[in-house]
Amino acid sequence: MNRMNVYFYLLIALCVGVVGGVVVFVVVLPMGYCSATVVKTVLSQDNTRKMVVFQTGCGATTELYSHVGVFSPEKEISTDDAGNVTVLVEAAALDAAWVNPKTLLVTYGGSDVKVLKQERKIEDIQVQYQIH
Repeated sequence: MNRMNVYFYLLIALCVGVVGGVVVFVVVLPMGYCSATVVKTVLSQDNTRKMVVFQTGCGATTELYSHVGVFSPEKEISTDDAGNVTVLVEAAALDAAWVNPKTLLVTYGGSDVKVLKQERKIEDIQVQYQIH
């Protein structure tokens, strides 16, 4: 193998390494830092929907978001999901409970909680709030 072929193969290996490194830092690593943690899941009394309290975050340098969502019973929560009922910033005391199959009660503490979403109705379900 002559010297030009050796340099050519080294250049190809270097390019593959650089592209692979970029893919790891841009695509793979950010996915590993994000998480969705389910705190509570409760089926409605008629078993047609489930209420999920969950938190999402992407590491120590980002805010933690607390969510309440109403979904079909088969739905699995992922890092791409957001609560369709309530989304709060860093509210550890967020909770929810079914009052009846058509009414959901969401509770959270503190007047300093940053509210990003607070729906009063999701489809045919009424949502009530109690701040303590």
